[in-house]
Amino acid sequence: MQRISITEGLTNAQKCEGKKVVDVLGEISLTNKGDLGGRFENYIGIPTTSDRCDYPKGDCKTIKFKNGKPNECCDIIMLQDILHEAMNNVPFRESSVYEKIQQVHFAPVNRDGDKKDWTFGENFIMSDYDEKWNPIYEQAEKDYNHITGTIRELVNAGKYIGATEVNQGSTVKIIEIRPKGPGGGKTKNTWNGVTITKPNAKSAYSYYFKLTGVKTIWNHYQSL
Repeated sequence: MQRISITEGLTNAQKCEGKKVVDVLGEISLTNKGDLGGRFENYIGIPTTSDRCDYPKGDCKTIKFKNGKPNECCDIIMLQDILHEAMNNVPFRESSVYEKIQQVHFAPVNRDGDKKDWTFGENFIMSDYDEKWNPIYEQAEKDYNHITGTIRELVNAGKYIGATEVNQGSTVKIIEIRPKGPGGGKTKNTWNGVTITKPNAKSAYSYYFKLTGVKTIWNHYQSL
């Protein structure tokens, strides 16, 4: 199936800006976190597939805004799916993380008030092919190197990984790992058949744009 380009997706999404979400997509489920994003992507021409990325190069991310500012972190890709890359020291620009974020179409959703009042905000593209975004990608690469290097160090030493141990607080600025999935430890990260998440971990981990990172990206876009 031929996929639309990221610029085509942006153009289609811009037609939704300022409109109420319910007027464009109809009733939205609050219990299914992926409902809004999935339906929005379908609406702008991105089909539901098993492909890793939404576009031939890059991804589409709906992001929660409140009071005109980003209000939530943003998932990138599950760690377990690509843990071998961290353990084998795959460089940033050869990684699946980079495959997902080399270009990102961000689609803000203003979630102020009741969901019937939510509106679509100003869409934009972050791209490593545009030198104006160099500072963001330089920091993202530093974060990736820190995260993957720390994971290797911990696992090779026979220790558990955790968000606190891997991210090390404000050491990472744009990208982090954090739990994703059913709680209660139902999912775990494993390497060579050995569980590497802490016994009390809520779930397996995923790469995310951290909230402060999304704010940094938005502020950078506003400054361009």
